[in-house]
Amino acid sequence: MTGHDDDPLPAAAAVEAAPVSQDALPPEAGELEAQLDDLLRRLPRQDHFDRLGLARGATAEQARAAFVGLARQWHPDRFAGPLQAFVPKAQKVFTLLRDARDVLGDAEARRGYLAALEKGTQNDVGGDVVGRTEDAKLSSRKAEVYLKKRDYAAATAEYRSAVALEESGPYLAGLAWSLLLDPNRGADARDEVRRLLQRAMNTKKPGERAFYVAGILAKGDGDAAKAEQLFRKCLDVDEDHAEAARELRLLEMRRGGARGAASGAGLFDRFKRK
Repeated sequence: MTGHDDDPLPAAAAVEAAPVSQDALPPEAGELEAQLDDLLRRLPRQDHFDRLGLARGATAEQARAAFVGLARQWHPDRFAGPLQAFVPKAQKVFTLLRDARDVLGDAEARRGYLAALEKGTQNDVGGDVVGRTEDAKLSSRKAEVYLKKRDYAAATAEYRSAVALEESGPYLAGLAWSLLLDPNRGADARDEVRRLLQRAMNTKKPGERAFYVAGILAKGDGDAAKAEQLFRKCLDVDEDHAEAARELRLLEMRRGGARGAASGAGLFDRFKRK
């Protein structure tokens, strides 16, 4: 995904908070920082509707429109120059808002999230954290059982419930993987997989599967170098990840074969010229 009203810019994520002279800050700086601090206290405890200032019955279109309005206000790009020290806080706020948009603005993700809300497993102020965590683990375990049975639709449904309960890298990657494996997935599923992986990478612990699935996507896109890098990252997290090791061996074999083919073609060309 690209665009200023969509994903945070990589440059913004890399900016470190630096001490700034109070004299150099504009008059509104104190109020802006107070607003950012307040958002960082409230947003993580709110459900996705509350984060965007919406009622439960709000449509996907309304969710996307609400996000655009909030993104214009809190996008890290707005905090340039003397406000640069606030970029890390703005980045966190923007990510929380974008995650709400990703769930409520996508039909399938929205259905799973609403189902979790209707079960009462997540309420307006974040609900019982321990209970939600355990429910998410249970849904994740069920999803893995369904994946082994190749019941991808059921696995996807369970992982959607897990993600709705807890925004963790492994659950997001699991949902992406179940969608990618499903032969009956919709035409837009691959785009959703990319969005899910981006969200997983933005968590503190994406997990080995996030790197593996991203590697599979890169391989499918024909980007062998990126795929190799991602499979190696997967192995950095889990050195016993057999599938990632196998994909690396295949890439290395193909690379060696391509070099051999090129060398052979050159020799043949020299004989032809003679």
